[in-house]
Amino acid sequence: MALISPVDYGMAETVYEGNTWMMAVELRVTIQVLNDYRQLLYDSGVCVQ
Repeated sequence: MALISPVDYGMAETVYEGNTWMMAVELRVTIQVLNDYRQLLYDSGVCVQ
């Protein structure tokens, strides 16, 4: 959660339409970190996949 800002994540999700690789590059994290972040959001009920 400390590596990705929720605002930056939301903007990347919109701009790259969910393209995992492009989002990871934009957010400067690995695809695994991005997937873990998405799982945390899903598990906490913040978003639905």
